[in-house]
Amino acid sequence: MRSPRLDQLSDRTAAPSTPSAGDGLPGLVNDSVHAEYVPALRSAMNASVALSGEIASAERHENRRVVCGIGAMRSRGSKSEIGRGIERHASPVRSPAMEDVVRDPARDDRRETALAQALFVTFLWSTSFVLIKIGLHGLAIAPLTFAGLRYTIAALLLLPFALRDIRRARPDRRAWARVLALGLLFYAATQGAQYLALDSLPSAAVSLVLTATPVAVFAWSAFAGTDRGEPVQAAGVFVLLVGAALYFLPLSLPAAAGVGLAVALVGMLANAASSLLGRHVARDAVERLGGVVPMTALSMLLGGTVLLALGVATSGPPKLDQAGWTIVLWLAVVNTAFAFTLWNHTLRTLTAIESNVLNNTMLVQIALLAWIFLGESLNGRQLLGIALAVAGIAIVQVGPLVLRRRSAAL
Repeated sequence: MRSPRLDQLSDRTAAPSTPSAGDGLPGLVNDSVHAEYVPALRSAMNASVALSGEIASAERHENRRVVCGIGAMRSRGSKSEIGRGIERHASPVRSPAMEDVVRDPARDDRRETALAQALFVTFLWSTSFVLIKIGLHGLAIAPLTFAGLRYTIAALLLLPFALRDIRRARPDRRAWARVLALGLLFYAATQGAQYLALDSLPSAAVSLVLTATPVAVFAWSAFAGTDRGEPVQAAGVFVLLVGAALYFLPLSLPAAAGVGLAVALVGMLANAASSLLGRHVARDAVERLGGVVPMTALSMLLGGTVLLALGVATSGPPKLDQAGWTIVLWLAVVNTAFAFTLWNHTLRTLTAIESNVLNNTMLVQIALLAWIFLGESLNGRQLLGIALAVAGIAIVQVGPLVLRRRSAAL
């Protein structure tokens, strides 16, 4: 049986985010694996790493209550005169008065540092779109080969850090099957579709389609009956659809762009599926796979190898010049391996709401960077559409959490 504290803390990571997806980390893993979005591995990260950090935070809070309350702390139902009249909350959410009592300047500094680091990671992931477009168009790198090289190299960099945990783990067939599915869905399907779509669509358009991943997760959960959702999330979906309509309509795309849009939609659906799968993988990651890093390294290596094999089969062996290898290595080392590690670190401090909100800034960052470096301009209607889309996604992801916090504080 789960302890009451675990049941209460689970609300903080329940809303779909996508985990965002750090770049190339589904869900790594807040319900955020943004392929430059990481919904599956951010899901995995929030479920395994962020949750454990919040449990530790709640335990530290309980210890402070013992110190501050002394005789006021008593077992439930006790009639101690010192403790009488003091209400005990089962939820780890603090009241404003208690927040003032336990305020820790050092912890505030750590949180501000984590926020700055997480924002920097989203910037790195946003620059990936620009670098991918330069590689595809300026250097004529085949899309699948490009993606395969990036994720295979990044996985090989992460693998040495995962081997010790993998040796200690006891993965069974079910764990390996989920790693296989995650590698095929999030890396081979989602990343492959993203690179193919960027070959024919503007960066902001592909980003907008992929950013709708949490809505697809919400819709599927409601359809399957696993999570009926809340009215505020339905309102967020409506706002997102209005924003997407403002951006794309009237739809008059050339044939190649139409195919690119269809591919982007397929990638978004694969991303949503990997986000849902990432939740289940995350529950088993620590016990059966040795942690989130082994799960990420193994699934990334599998997906990257599949992409590279498909790229070589369809476009021949990669022929990159110095500029091409520089972009591939930067994306693999900095925007994937390093960014994943730093995002993992920030999730130990930040809440699910904070991570989701920061991840949602990527749509705006990508549009701005594409305008500056690629000349992909946007008109006023498209800018309004992007703003509404960001607002809608934020409502879907963090709306229920905000409402629960307010209810708990009353």
